[in-house]
Amino acid sequence: MNSLRYYRNSLRGYWPTARALSSSSLGAARLFFALLSIPVLKHISGRHPRKLLLSIDGQTVPFFVRDGTDISALREIFADGEYLFDELSRVSPRHIADIGAHIGTSVLFLRSRYPDAVITAYEPDPENFQLLAKNVGALPKVECVNAAVAGRAGTISFYPNAGGSTRASIIPMKDSRGEIQVSSILLDDVISRGIDMIKFDIEGAENEMFAAATMIVGLSIGEVHHKLIGKTREQFGTLFPGCSFTWKERGSDHSIVAISRQSPA
Repeated sequence: MNSLRYYRNSLRGYWPTARALSSSSLGAARLFFALLSIPVLKHISGRHPRKLLLSIDGQTVPFFVRDGTDISALREIFADGEYLFDELSRVSPRHIADIGAHIGTSVLFLRSRYPDAVITAYEPDPENFQLLAKNVGALPKVECVNAAVAGRAGTISFYPNAGGSTRASIIPMKDSRGEIQVSSILLDDVISRGIDMIKFDIEGAENEMFAAATMIVGLSIGEVHHKLIGKTREQFGTLFPGCSFTWKERGSDHSIVAISRQSPA
């Protein structure tokens, strides 16, 4: 039964992912079977980076993943379109901060939308950061920084996740895998580098990060983990005076949001 459930879920998630990241039906079929092989290879020989060939904007892009959790990031961003908001077409950012960049999936998305923008990708998890740098570190105008963006600068406690590469956070959870110390930067210090757009996905650290900031950029898109931060949409929104919000519901415990700063009249 578990095997049947696995393959049913894989067909539902992996095929749309393969279609979204291929330029032809044959390419989609090849990528689909490559995606299916990743969890099998992990079971046989361990959790090692394995290369996929993705098609983005007509270009073939090598991209390394380790397991189904990494693949789910590709699905959410490219197949499900989590960050597709109308607001994206209304801005032309010069410098984007990708906060919680994971292994680089969101960097590829942002690069495809804004090829002329500089992207600085922040990722505190040391294992994720290694793969982030491998996947996107050599791309033009992309900088990778091994640090958290948080409510205070210096060194903070960080909790990797035992079950996969996501849900690592500065907040300890029941499935956390120990505690490590990572470097942290204030959001104001990030924005002061000329940032005019932010993407954030930091597993419950978003409230603390934005609460400590005094500056607001033109557009921020990202995940708000209501259960982890203990805030409703309205309560989280009070951190952004003079801004408008577009929300997408993603289950009972988190949402995706686009936060737009209103231009002076």
